[in-house]
Amino acid sequence: MIAADAAPGCPPPRLELTWHVRERPLPVRGLCARADAATRLVERLLAGDDATLARLEGVAGVAIVCLRGAADDLPWVPGVEFLGVDPVASGLLLPTTRRPGVPADLLLRALARRTTPPLALLPGLVVPLAAARALERPALAAWLAGVT
Repeated sequence: MIAADAAPGCPPPRLELTWHVRERPLPVRGLCARADAATRLVERLLAGDDATLARLEGVAGVAIVCLRGAADDLPWVPGVEFLGVDPVASGLLLPTTRRPGVPADLLLRALARRTTPPLALLPGLVVPLAAARALERPALAAWLAGVT
């Protein structure tokens, strides 16, 4: 797991978009947690087993953790935002229950000019996921030690 803001030379881009309720939720393929939810998520991951950790990959930054993996392996904690892949933009993870007011494929093309996909796009935030790595207990513990 590495820093979510580790894109060389530039911070993750920020976008202001209109979001709408998605008629059919996307299948879960990842999640992002911010602030206290990120801390609770890492604590939950550390309490889990190594086999599950090995099946997940993620990135982390200051007060944010984003994971990719199978829905059954992703833990639920209050405040996490579950993400899915829009069928027209395979390199873009979006909230499962909301869709941006701009077509996902156009967003992905625009964002890909600035940073390498895959990307997680949440209201007010873009998180590069290209550098995501398998979760390791020491990296999770180090992240947690840095925020507590």
